[in-house]
Amino acid sequence: MNNYKIKVNNEAESKEAQDLFFELGCEWRDSKKDISNLDAVYIYADDEILTFGFNEFNFRGSANTELTLPQLRDLVVLHRNDVKDATHEAACGTYLFLDSSGDWHFFHKHEAVFYTIDGDISTFVDMPITLIKEQTQQPTEIEQGLISGADALRALADGKDVEYWCENDPSIQKRWTPIKALNEYRLSYFLENKPRFEFRLKPRTITLNLEIPAPFEPKEGEEFFILAPLSVTGYTKVQGITTQALLDEYVKLGAWRTEEQVKQVVAALRGGIKA
Repeated sequence: MNNYKIKVNNEAESKEAQDLFFELGCEWRDSKKDISNLDAVYIYADDEILTFGFNEFNFRGSANTELTLPQLRDLVVLHRNDVKDATHEAACGTYLFLDSSGDWHFFHKHEAVFYTIDGDISTFVDMPITLIKEQTQQPTEIEQGLISGADALRALADGKDVEYWCENDPSIQKRWTPIKALNEYRLSYFLENKPRFEFRLKPRTITLNLEIPAPFEPKEGEEFFILAPLSVTGYTKVQGITTQALLDEYVKLGAWRTEEQVKQVVAALRGGIKA
């Protein structure tokens, strides 16, 4: 492995960079594969040994190859050599990976060996190519706040809510299951990768994706409906507002022309916001 260096901007990026370097076979000299030094701005990988620093001058002066996070993620994908990381599939059955720099890599199903393609992709794959998934700025599921097995054990010991998913789960989609009693699970589940377990802290936020009637901007004196959290129905009717300043106060969360429309908004919000 080449010697690399990376500059991170915050603790989340530092944690991710360390995890990625671990996947490449790197370790801290003392703490091995424990996530540590989250306040370090600069991380170096020399002969698979990780070190850190805080000095921009030393970072620029280092001969190590500088990486961005997307480039480091690409290195991990190529090192992992897993068909699940493919972003495209050709009609001939060849799976391909398009990295963050726009370079193509492909491998044959039965060989599982990546080849970097220099030049036009059509030179190598003269067939239609289908997008499987977008190459994103985050590795698979990183946006869900994945943590390592060791971190999961620490979080459980601290009384935090931890969930797991196993790749052998027969369900079609990922199903995150709370860990209720630690003694029901083998220690190897947290430390090994077969079967592959993934862990995360139970999310404290949710993403809303709602289809609701579009609000409108009422005029002075016009009748309209607004959300009213303290009301039993969740909404209320407003009329007779004769000043623009007061009108602006009423419609901060939107206004709807009819009661039927605002009922749809309330129903969508109540259905979408769940613990």
